[in-house]
Amino acid sequence: MSWLLSLVFSVAAASNIEVTSNDYAFTLVNTLTGKGACWGDSRFGGNCSSVDFSNVQQVKANAFAFLALSSAGGECWGSDDNGGACSGLDLSGITDVAATDYSFAALDAVNGRGLCWGSTAYGGECTGVDFSQVSKIDGNLLAFVAIGGSSGQCWGHSSFGGDCSTVDFSGVTEVVAGDYAFVALNKAAGTIQCWGFGLYGGDCSSVSLTGITDVYTNGQAFVALNRNSGRGECWGNSQAGGDCSSIDFQGEVQIYSTDSAFLALRSGSGQCWGNPDNGGDCSNVFFTSNSQIYHTSAAFVALDAVNGLARCWGHASFGGDCSGISFEGFTSVYATGYAFMAMNPVTGVARCWGSAGFGGECSGDFTGFQVYSNEFAFVAVSGEEVRAWGSSAQGGDASNVNFAPLLEMPTTVTETTATATATATTATATSTVTTTTLSTTRTATSTVTSTTLSTTTVTTVTATSTLTSTTLSTTTVTTGTATSTMTSTTLSTTTVTTVTATSTLTSTTLSTTTVTTGTATSTVTSTTLSTTTVTTATATSTVTSTTLSTTTVTTATVTSTVTSTTLSTTTVTTATATSTVTSTTLSTTTVTTATATSTETSTTLSTTTVTTATATSTVTSTTLSTTTVTTATATSTVTSTTLSTTTVTTATATTTETSTTLSTTTVTTATATSTVTTATATTTETGTTLSTTTVTTATATRTVTATTLSTTTVTTATDTSITTLSTTVLTTAATIPSAATTEAPPSYL
Repeated sequence: MSWLLSLVFSVAAASNIEVTSNDYAFTLVNTLTGKGACWGDSRFGGNCSSVDFSNVQQVKANAFAFLALSSAGGECWGSDDNGGACSGLDLSGITDVAATDYSFAALDAVNGRGLCWGSTAYGGECTGVDFSQVSKIDGNLLAFVAIGGSSGQCWGHSSFGGDCSTVDFSGVTEVVAGDYAFVALNKAAGTIQCWGFGLYGGDCSSVSLTGITDVYTNGQAFVALNRNSGRGECWGNSQAGGDCSSIDFQGEVQIYSTDSAFLALRSGSGQCWGNPDNGGDCSNVFFTSNSQIYHTSAAFVALDAVNGLARCWGHASFGGDCSGISFEGFTSVYATGYAFMAMNPVTGVARCWGSAGFGGECSGDFTGFQVYSNEFAFVAVSGEEVRAWGSSAQGGDASNVNFAPLLEMPTTVTETTATATATATTATATSTVTTTTLSTTRTATSTVTSTTLSTTTVTTVTATSTLTSTTLSTTTVTTGTATSTMTSTTLSTTTVTTVTATSTLTSTTLSTTTVTTGTATSTVTSTTLSTTTVTTATATSTVTSTTLSTTTVTTATVTSTVTSTTLSTTTVTTATATSTVTSTTLSTTTVTTATATSTETSTTLSTTTVTTATATSTVTSTTLSTTTVTTATATSTVTSTTLSTTTVTTATATTTETSTTLSTTTVTTATATSTVTTATATTTETGTTLSTTTVTTATATRTVTATTLSTTTVTTATDTSITTLSTTVLTTAATIPSAATTEAPPSYL
């Protein structure tokens, strides 16, 4: 029976490790880091040193070779004659892959095309197949069948399933592949059709069962069930399960098999048939309602994990004898073709039995390990270690592989892949996102905790900023290598403008936050209390306030810290790092970075000042006023106790401030005159309400509209969805049949 395994599992959060095996080797790939390794028989896939695993999404295998698929195409390795060579094939857009023991067949269902390679006698040649309507490909050991619509096509060894010219595929809902034969099931009609090697199930003309609902196989024989009537019939190799005339299929039965025997399990009881030495006799086995069934190629084990009991039967050397083992606490069982492993995943205690040379001996603490196998060896993987045991020539020895770099997980994961458009992910495309909480922008981690109305934190590129406010507002801005300090005592607002692009925000209610990233413009609308606009780089900003003024300090390459205890919170963090914000009342913050211009309009209780680049400016106001000091590479501290906001703006630009009430003073420096204009962008602010903030970022277009307390939009660079991570593997005899072989294949008995 076929023994190929596709093993996919997570080693840690935000990680993806895929382990795939064939009969002779294993492949381990970290699909997040694009690193991979192989071990086992180098002739049949145990050496993949020349394979580039970058962007690999899934790995497939047949008995003698492997295929790694990415969005761009695929790479093969192993036996060249049996599927290990595919360098001349266009494997982009592949949606399904099937395998015989000696070849691969790949389907691009979207474009209606198919590709085959490997042994031409056993399925590696399919130039005569029309794939335009094909939806599914299945393979046995030596042949393929492709179905779609009401038709089916077969190729490979004609005596073992490669010829289905007499089969009517109208209404076929499922194809079941044995080792050397196929069965097509029409569930609506309850009928089956068979083709391939007759002695192994390719002839089912003797089956009289109607209303068939399910078909099972062990490779050499088949079982058809009518679950509605509780009847079943078998055909194929009579010594391997092809005769089940004495079996009662009434009730809810589950079918299990070794390579030459079957088990029909009903709650608390079981019936076996087929080769008695390989599991076909379970007359002395005590089953419980908790029995879970596992098998090797020639033995079964029934585990009752609830009561810590297990019963084994079949070939004693291949797992059929477990009389000396206590199963107390064991909840998991794994198998190669010739040995079992039972494990307690909580304590890490494990026991192995069966053929010692094929995995039947194991030791050590397996806490935190996932266990996988091929026919001859086991592999156990944790987040830090990989262990292998069993046949060393077929994957049971991985001592020469350095797994440490393969198991490493990136500290920050950014989803970026190829030309696609998706919500919250772009790449030369436009996407729109509307949310009502947290926001994170690009390659960074941002955490926001708020207990009232709203809070927003934005983190951008290489730096860490933390802000905690407990009342109505706090603002912290950190930039470059300098410090700026501010002190204000009354109602204030701040605007920061940077880089060429435009972003507009109008707010009339409690708060709104927008973050936009990538060549475009983002707009946010909210309906009260406060908003903040931040625009970045080479731009001019003008601020006009009509009441109770404020002072802003801006410095190129500067650090500025503001602490206020009322009415607003703003956090800006720049560069791949982590930023945390905690606020408990009425506040909203928006941060925008790169190439954009922003405009703000407010008419009450607000003032904004922007000062730029390597210069010093001083502002003094005479009533309810504030003083602003701007200095390149200097240190300033701001403390405000009422309704205040602080903004820091960076990049060579000049800012002019005019206030018409309670006084405002503006100082502008750095090679500029009067009303200062800087670089290619303009920012205008007019205070009309408590505060407004807008953030626009980089080359990309996004629109966000919030109508209540807060909204956050996050846009992140290029990303492509990954299709499927699965592998179908088949088992084969060690000797490759000749293409001219027409006689019966070797028996598994």
